[in-house]
Amino acid sequence: GDLVRCTLSDNRADPGGTTGYGGGIYCVSSSPSIQECTISQNSANFGGGVYAYDQSSPTVTGCTISGNTAGNGGGILVENFSNPVVTGSFIESNTAGLSGGGVFVAGGSSPVVSSTLISENTANDGGGVWVNFASASFDECVVSSNASAGYGGGFSLADADVSVSGGSVEGNTGINGGGFRATGGTLVVMDARINGNVASSTGGMQLLYEADVTLKRVIMEGNSSTQIGPGGIYAWEAAIDARNCTFLSNETVGSGGAVTVHVGATASLLGCEFVDNRADDQGGALEVAGSGAEANMLHCTFFFNSTSAVGGAIAVDPVGSPRAYVGSSIIWKNAPDQIFDDGSGIVTVNFSDVDRGYAGRGNIDLDPHFIDDRDLRLRSDSPCIDIADSEYTDACRPPGLGSPLPDMGAYGGPENCGWN
Repeated sequence: GDLVRCTLSDNRADPGGTTGYGGGIYCVSSSPSIQECTISQNSANFGGGVYAYDQSSPTVTGCTISGNTAGNGGGILVENFSNPVVTGSFIESNTAGLSGGGVFVAGGSSPVVSSTLISENTANDGGGVWVNFASASFDECVVSSNASAGYGGGFSLADADVSVSGGSVEGNTGINGGGFRATGGTLVVMDARINGNVASSTGGMQLLYEADVTLKRVIMEGNSSTQIGPGGIYAWEAAIDARNCTFLSNETVGSGGAVTVHVGATASLLGCEFVDNRADDQGGALEVAGSGAEANMLHCTFFFNSTSAVGGAIAVDPVGSPRAYVGSSIIWKNAPDQIFDDGSGIVTVNFSDVDRGYAGRGNIDLDPHFIDDRDLRLRSDSPCIDIADSEYTDACRPPGLGSPLPDMGAYGGPENCGWN
């Protein structure tokens, strides 16, 4: 059946008990259409607003789901191979005592959420969204101002496969991972903003235990860590593949203003900008530390990052023999220095423009002639044009300049079309 322009408010499922399901709407093996409804101030142990279970696939369109409470899934709970579609809705100010303040997804389910605001929800784990052994996609959604007392202010993901396309994850707070926390599974974020998230440990995105993360054309700005970990992304035994991303004005009282690649983690950073990131400890933009940690930076630009310690742009801590490779990049006007390492060969830099110089093949020490301090594309008189590693070419011109030979920095090389 269908529910259209209805109001479901102040209902209780099993009040005072432990097995209440679906305070507002209860769906089991069913797929109703729910349109332009208000579902508010309901409560249950599972699914305060909406409960979808056992291969249920309701469509929720233009609804407001607000002020509901539950143990798990304050707003919506999706479980046991259920696949709801949520479009153009508001999931706001819901509370879960345990997990998933706004949305809870588990048990092989796969919801699709688009053009929806998930805001001001709270939980112990996953203030906005919690996904465990399931998948979910979020298209052009805003996940904002959610709060977690533990993991993942915006998203908490465990062995989940999640995609975020467009929209933003902003202003969320948590203890571990203000924007995202992911353990295992895969996370793909494209054409989105991750802004202004705050946590005690890792403001933007905390990645652990074989989490595999792909970022494309993501702007990560103004995230902060107030105690330990980086402002932007922390990876431990996880993998990061970031392309055409901007890391701007992230900060931490610890190490790694934008990114820390730690024990057993790998990072491939291609065509990325790191600008005005700050750390009190080492690595104004990027820290690589711990056994098995490895970062590869190709056609990246590091500008105006800073630290109170060492490695204004990049710090590679020699303990555990981590590795870093920098190729065809520009590292300029970072403070107090550009790259910190102990000289043992754990850092390799080639075909790059490094302020005050750095040993390596094809490196230069010349003003790169950016358009200005806010637009880091190269001017036509830049010495960085056509002299990067000739193994590659500029895929697009513009933003590449001169001949097809590759330019140094984020706007040259094989992925530079992503900036157009």
